[in-house]
Amino acid sequence: MRILDPGEFAFTVNVCRAGTVHCLEDGIQHIKTLPFLSIVQAISGRYEISLDHERLPDISAGACFIAPAGVLQDIIHRLPDNGDPMKARYVFLDVRVNGTIPFEQFIRFPRFLTPEQAAPVGKIIDELLELQMSGDLQRQDSALSEQGLGTFPLTLHLHRIALSLAEHICGLSRQETPDLRSVKAWDRILLAIQAIEKEPSCSVSMLAKISSLSVPRFHAVFKEATGISPKAYILDRQLRKAAGLLITTNMPLSEVAAQCGFSDQFHFSKRFKFKFGQSPRKYRQSHQKML
Repeated sequence: MRILDPGEFAFTVNVCRAGTVHCLEDGIQHIKTLPFLSIVQAISGRYEISLDHERLPDISAGACFIAPAGVLQDIIHRLPDNGDPMKARYVFLDVRVNGTIPFEQFIRFPRFLTPEQAAPVGKIIDELLELQMSGDLQRQDSALSEQGLGTFPLTLHLHRIALSLAEHICGLSRQETPDLRSVKAWDRILLAIQAIEKEPSCSVSMLAKISSLSVPRFHAVFKEATGISPKAYILDRQLRKAAGLLITTNMPLSEVAAQCGFSDQFHFSKRFKFKFGQSPRKYRQSHQKML
């Protein structure tokens, strides 16, 4: 489903989940890292926020902040002057180019939207919320959760609405000129990336074989495409998948670790805490409270 027209590049939404925030206490602070692109609009009250230690303007009623996946969010909730609850709406997205390449490879997101820029965002999130509350989606959501597949039912209608939101954000963003060498490198490792998505514990030698490259050449091409080594990319995908499962399912931690390619739960917990700043158990508790 194309949302931009940069030649041969098709942009798709793999994950979409909308929700609301209702905060009763002034000064509540959340420090978190999420595995999805987060788009958050204040409805009443305001946010004081830093992304990766960079302070943004206060997010007052109607304004939005956009946090790419993996960015450290340091958020303080501020009630309105009249003492009413602080309210906000949000959506989590995972947007890919040609089904695999991270959206951020091509788009430089604005991290702050004025109330005027964000007005269509609120309408689209409300539409997503209304759709999610429909009986059919709730039943599908429950079925997916029981299967350990998360809670992100992507019906055609939901997908189209999510794409309209991504389309709006793209219109406010700076589109990066794709580095053709990088794009060609992505093409050469496409099958390897798809293999990692299906089986996070793939070995580098197996990925090189899938890509019809020697292991040293595969390392070089992979780093040219992604900016990091194959092992670092695999670990990042394993941990982001784990974070998504922790937030969206009640799957036991041992099962989360196993599904994400970790045979040792202690090793999984240690790696997870290093990346996200919390143990898997605490991460689940703190983030599920916010959903």
